[in-house]
Amino acid sequence: MPLGPNWITPRDRLRRDRTRELLRAGLIRSGEDFNEAALIFQHADDYVDVGFAHDLALEAVTRDPETFRYRWLVAATLDRYLWYKCEPQIYGTQFKLVDGKYTIEPIDADLIDDEERIRWGAPTLAQAHERERRMNATLTGR
Repeated sequence: MPLGPNWITPRDRLRRDRTRELLRAGLIRSGEDFNEAALIFQHADDYVDVGFAHDLALEAVTRDPETFRYRWLVAATLDRYLWYKCEPQIYGTQFKLVDGKYTIEPIDADLIDDEERIRWGAPTLAQAHERERRMNATLTGR
């Protein structure tokens, strides 16, 4: 079940193939390199590649723990991976259209707290629900 727009899949499939080549050649080395690779794999249309995106995002943080912006991708790839496995997300980074409305559900709101969400660059649950509300307002024009 692809979560992103249909136009992402063909372009990103080619980018994932090229990124695999770069990984095999040992040309992806820095935290920035691994973060960019994770961004490419997060748009995959199966849980295996999205899980790989999560591994790449974790490696980016490991190689460069001071670059806070890499942390969000760790949270986002885990949430996306969980959704692909038909399990609730935990950070609240993913939105999808269901019956004509955006939602962050299913989400396990109790597995981690907002402090942990913030630590990984994710929104608090209140912030995620506010974004959900704003996204739905654009659908209805209110």
